[in-house]
This record gives sequence, structure tokens and C-alpha cells, in this order.
Amino acid sequence: MGSVVSYITASLPSISIYPQPIEMSAEQKSDRDGEGSSPSQRSSSLIIVMGVSGAGKSTLGEALAKRLDRSTGKTIYIDADDLHTRSNVEKMARGEPLNDADREPWLTHVRATAGSALAAQDGGIVVVACSALKKYYRDILRGTYRPAAAGDPAPPHDPSALQKHSHPGHEPAHPDSFATYFVYISGTREMLMERISARKGHFMKANMLDSQLAALEVPDTAVVVPLQKTIPEQVDAALEGLKVKGLRFEEGGAEGGDGELDDLD
Repeated sequence: MGSVVSYITASLPSISIYPQPIEMSAEQKSDRDGEGSSPSQRSSSLIIVMGVSGAGKSTLGEALAKRLDRSTGKTIYIDADDLHTRSNVEKMARGEPLNDADREPWLTHVRATAGSALAAQDGGIVVVACSALKKYYRDILRGTYRPAAAGDPAPPHDPSALQKHSHPGHEPAHPDSFATYFVYISGTREMLMERISARKGHFMKANMLDSQLAALEVPDTAVVVPLQKTIPEQVDAALEGLKVKGLRFEEGGAEGGDGELDDLD
């Protein structure tokens, strides 16, 4: 059984720029919109655990990855916060919300990193903790939209903590290369503020919660996990919802692979 690790890369080789939006066939669009009768067979899946600051994305994401790894042996966890540029982190530390121009290259790099991780281990599952507040941010993460301004990202804010990997020929995956799912942690402002205020040493400031809630476009069809549940209960709820969306399960864990192209919201 493989170990769950934080798979972070500071630079990826030969990243190609997609046209935007990504061109998809009618059959692919049907699968993406949940109308296809039989999803494509894939050996790789990307799961995005999303929500505003304080929702517990990292905690749930890591717990979910560990649970999935029990059966797959090929599950990797990535915290998207580790891929923020230094300028993004410094901006948030000053209490300034990130704008779309700050987020677009970061989100592009998150998807490329996940794709590289899947390619490196020849399939499996990658679980990513990422805010993914807006629908078009999620389109970037699912690979159906490439921002025109997205080029090679600046190095992450803490390069010394990164494990660098180089995989020649591995390019950011086309949206049909692996199934993409979203798990949304939902909670009240009061609960979120209480959790953020209790955190120590994090660059996200409590006064930025309202800006995130204002930017949030709640997904219509993601797997929804209540914030007030315990972590084991959240993992159970996430796995049950992912099973409904198309991720296969075995006793003792999940079997990664199949699924719709995406869970559109």
C-alpha cells in the first residue's frame, strides 16, 4: 500500500497552453453535464475538497486521502495553499483579498500539479484541498477553461519545503483524462468565524472571511458535507456522495477510477 504524501512541485516541465475554453466533443459534454448514459472508463480521479477559509478543507482532504489509500494504494494529497506564490501569501497576510488575476495562475498550477502526480504514478487518485470559490475557478480546476493570462507560475511561497519532481513529457491533462469531483464543506458564518479566530500562525486573516463568502458561488451538484459533523462522519458522507457520483467503492475503502468527466455546478 502506498503512503499518502503531500505531492508538491515547484515547476513542471513543458507545460502547454490550452486554447480557452477547451474544445470538447458532444459525447464528452454529455458526460460532463451528467446526461451521458455510460461514463468513460478512466484509471485516475481528482477530488477537490472545497470551501471558504476555516471550513476544514485540509483536515478533511487529508483524512479522505488516507481513507481512499487503504484500498487504492495510490492516493496522493495536495494542499493547494502550498502552491500559492510568495506574493499571494504576503498579500493575504496583509489582510488583502486575492483577486482573479492572483488566483488564475495559481489554480492553473494546482491542476497541472495534480495531473503530473497522476501521470507519475500511472493513475490512482489525487485529493486536493482548495477554496475553489467561483464556478469558473472550478472550471480551471476541472480543465475545461484555461485563462488567457495563465503562464508558468511563480515559485511557491516556501520552496525549501517542496519535494520537486520532474517528469519529462507530462503535460497538464486534458479534461477527459481523468474524472474530477468536488466535495463542498458547508457551514454558517458564525461557525467559520469561530474556527478561523482560533487558528494560530495561518496567513489567512479572520477579517477576510466576509470577502470569501461574498465571492463564493455555491456549487449546485457537488457532494455537500456539513461543517458541524466530526471528521470521520465527514469522510463517510464524502465517500457516500462520491460513490453516487461514480467513484467505485470496495469494503474498507474506495476504488479509484471511474466516474463522470466532472460534477458540474
